[in-house]
Amino acid sequence: MQLKIGVFGSGVESDVQMRNVAWVIGLRIAAKKGILVTGGCGGLPHEAAQAAAAGKGLVIGISPAMDLKEHVEKYGFPADSFYTFIFTGMEKKGRTPISLRTCDAAIFIGGRTGTLNEYTIARDEKSEEFVIGLLKGSGGITDKLSELEDFITRVGKGSKVTFVTEKDPLLLVNKVFDELNRKRKEE
Repeated sequence: MQLKIGVFGSGVESDVQMRNVAWVIGLRIAAKKGILVTGGCGGLPHEAAQAAAAGKGLVIGISPAMDLKEHVEKYGFPADSFYTFIFTGMEKKGRTPISLRTCDAAIFIGGRTGTLNEYTIARDEKSEEFVIGLLKGSGGITDKLSELEDFITRVGKGSKVTFVTEKDPLLLVNKVFDELNRKRKEE
């Protein structure tokens, strides 16, 4: 069974360097025969999705919309033909649990409050089989998540998931896959 890796982060990122980093992540997920899952939005997740598609990988977009027309017109999200869309009709925050329940792991790049929402759901609701990868130095909320995690742990809310952090996008994807494969062998 192919591993499903969610890529979450800024849906409006315009920084060329960060877009290139997302591209590397998407291409690497495809090279490792993973399925890339996003919220069907633009920005860094879309950059990773484009790269995965270029690498002949499967891309699933979990859309907040009811249909493709609403996906494009209401949300202004891309409708590239490489996506396999799942239309939830559950708005942006409502689709997040579905996106995360679809994934075996989640990689976070940059981001703002939407990414923070995705992160907190992943860390709180996923089991010990799940892996969260944080790309250090990617800006946004992702760079603050280590501090946030320390605080959350101090106030008594631990998490069952495994955390992997790395500054190099290739190494991050490799570590996420290695950890998932290690967990599968333990079962």
